[in-house]
Amino acid sequence: MAKDTLFLIAPGFEDPKFPGTRFVCPHCNQVEGLLAGFPDLAARWIFIGSGSRGRVRR
Repeated sequence: MAKDTLFLIAPGFEDPKFPGTRFVCPHCNQVEGLLAGFPDLAARWIFIGSGSRGRVRR
């Protein structure tokens, strides 16, 4: 069975529109916390990719 892909934004990312300010995604933090509590869930069902590819929406 194919795994779903989940892209999480790394904490402390920066936005060029707001130089010197670091941001976090509260939803990504909640999902990371859930997966930390159930690591077998992540290993069996989800591929976790990095969301550090820059801004995807313009």
